[in-house]
Amino acid sequence: MHPYIGLDHLTGYRFQIVELCTDTNTVVIHYEETAWPQETEPTRRMPWTEFVDHLIRGNFEILRTIPRPER
Repeated sequence: MHPYIGLDHLTGYRFQIVELCTDTNTVVIHYEETAWPQETEPTRRMPWTEFVDHLIRGNFEILRTIPRPER
């Protein structure tokens, strides 16, 4: 599991950052599978300035995941 997850407070769903594209200055986030209806793509590409704006406004939050002990 990725060591960090994001929380979208606007939708209530978790996401992971899957790509930072310097060519297009975009951030690609992938929402958890249960976040969207099956026919809707759970991946979202947005300008990095929009992503940072969401962080500043508190719409997005980045959390560190707690590793599960191996059995």
